Amino acid sequence: MNNREQKRNRLMDAIGSIDDRFLTEAARYRPKKQRGMRSLLLAACLTFTAVLVVLCVEIFSAVDSGKPPFGTESGKDPSTLDEVLLFGKEGASCETLSEVSKQYIFNGKAYLIWQYADSSEFTISRALTEAEVKTLVNAISKGKPVGENAPAQSCRVWLTLGDGTILTPYLPATDGNKGAAVLFDYEAELEPSEDLIQSVTGLLTS
Repeated sequence: MNNREQKRNRLMDAIGSIDDRFLTEAARYRPKKQRGMRSLLLAACLTFTAVLVVLCVEIFSAVDSGKPPFGTESGKDPSTLDEVLLFGKEGASCETLSEVSKQYIFNGKAYLIWQYADSSEFTISRALTEAEVKTLVNAISKGKPVGENAPAQSCRVWLTLGDGTILTPYLPATDGNKGAAVLFDYEAELEPSEDLIQSVTGLLTS
């Protein structure tokens, strides 16, 4: 008997000596499915889908509501200063006051202040920057004369410069039309310019 046959016989003897229980168990063995990674991927996909659905709902709700973030009830951009102040107050950085004390007139800071015709309260903007004040003052000079009949106003508006000087976009910024330390009454002589309307819109939405 050669060496190869000896090795084969030994192998057969070894196989024959294996307990049948082990052979049966080996025959029934099935590798476990690797569910861990699949579960993680599935969870990630579900989470992403849920977030995407929520975002889509919010976006389409805003679009379908018919109410623009800043505009009139018709959905159009405000075309007058009255409309800007009437429809742009929500979400703006403004404060409502029962009266405007001198701390808002002599504190070195400029503010835009307005009063609705049907209210005794005043609304005051955040403190304006120097660039914003310059833009508003320049825009006042671009207003157009209203003519003989001044239009009715829904808001009275003033621009305080922080040193006691008070202007209104409805009057030319001349010495005779400047107030000193008090919010003065007036009859409109100017129709606020488009530049001023855009500037005020920017103040209320910033």
